[in-house]
Amino acid sequence: MIFPHIPFQKLSHLHLLLLISRIGGVNRMSCIITGLTQPLCLTLVYNVSSGILISSTVDCGECTLETEFDYTSKNLVIRVPFTGEGTLIFNDKFQASCVTTNLTQP
Repeated sequence: MIFPHIPFQKLSHLHLLLLISRIGGVNRMSCIITGLTQPLCLTLVYNVSSGILISSTVDCGECTLETEFDYTSKNLVIRVPFTGEGTLIFNDKFQASCVTTNLTQP
């Protein structure tokens, strides 16, 4: 017996379940949501004359694979579409974590 000083016969079923869950005796699953997908757009801005990557951003939403060149600033803008896949997990304290499971290009 884990707690010999507790009279288990006097506890209700709910109290027993709460006690068992607090000591880790019940197999619990977190709330796990799999198979999430989101279209993403990667935008790179590269200055050709200096050879420096100016910025790199990821936005939600669809885009098409394309390039633009600004002759004045010498910036090359590259947009690349991706699809992000992931899993969302909520724990017992309602804290969420997300795991990226795959990135693909359409």
